[in-house]
Amino acid sequence: MSDFSRVVGQTAAVKVLRHVLNTGKAAHAYLFTGPSGVGKRLTAAIFAQGLNCENKLNKPCGVCLSCQKSLHDNHPDVVKLKPMGQSFRIEQVRQLQKLAHTKVYEGEYKVFILEDMHKATLQASNSLLKILEEPPGNAVFILITENPQAIPATVLSRCQKINFAPLASATIQTVLERHGYSGERVPLAANLAFGSLGHALEIVEDEQLFKARNYAFQYLQGALSKDYFRIYKAIESYEKDKLDMGQFLEQLLFLLRDAFRRDIGVLEQEAELAQALNLSQSSLQQALQFVLVADEWKRKQANNKLILDVLGLRLANLA
Repeated sequence: MSDFSRVVGQTAAVKVLRHVLNTGKAAHAYLFTGPSGVGKRLTAAIFAQGLNCENKLNKPCGVCLSCQKSLHDNHPDVVKLKPMGQSFRIEQVRQLQKLAHTKVYEGEYKVFILEDMHKATLQASNSLLKILEEPPGNAVFILITENPQAIPATVLSRCQKINFAPLASATIQTVLERHGYSGERVPLAANLAFGSLGHALEIVEDEQLFKARNYAFQYLQGALSKDYFRIYKAIESYEKDKLDMGQFLEQLLFLLRDAFRRDIGVLEQEAELAQALNLSQSSLQQALQFVLVADEWKRKQANNKLILDVLGLRLANLA
């Protein structure tokens, strides 16, 4: 498939872009903004493909020579730019300016997709602004960002904004199942992804994360039932598997967050924990604060075992 059916959960954005392709009235610049992993880059590629599609209806068709070249990332009139290292640099924009003022090779538009535009230096942004103020008639610029606040307002004002929303957990779960994933990992990955399909695809393959989640579950259950042996065993397992302390504390926060929102129980085994977490809202807030303090101790390079010992005692006192 090469059309917008590949884009999930972005009905509003797709509707606007379909209308542009159907009317043939493209703006000179678009800003695709939203969280990472929700389809901005995929949508930009499909939109660029549609702008140069040779078919008159239902663009992009995915069949014509232009679409085929776009699908294989070798269309001469579609240029994708990424930051050089940590930032978009002025020399990249200067090169873009030269390309923008050359004639199209084959298509109707020269399309420039600029990823992570929030990483542009001030000089690069100012140079881009000059292009956007007097854009070549056949050029379309697609700026992609997850942090529009980092882009100068003068640049933003020259772009048509297309918002991309976080995806619903149910939508992410459906896509993961379509990719062949199954079992308890699917709802858990969807729940932990914060609306990002890209993040969910990383989570579902992360063995260390699921171990950290399991040990955090045991640790928290032990603390809130004053089962100090269970706390000890969870810490022992964490150390034996050499898990990342930050990831372990993060999973504690996620478990407490879900309890605070009263939507814990994504997995069947968490039903027991849900009962143990039947704390008042103020106690849950205090538990969250204890974990945040532990994370701060970690940042100050305190001993990890000591941090978990103290945290376990503090959480047990809330039970």
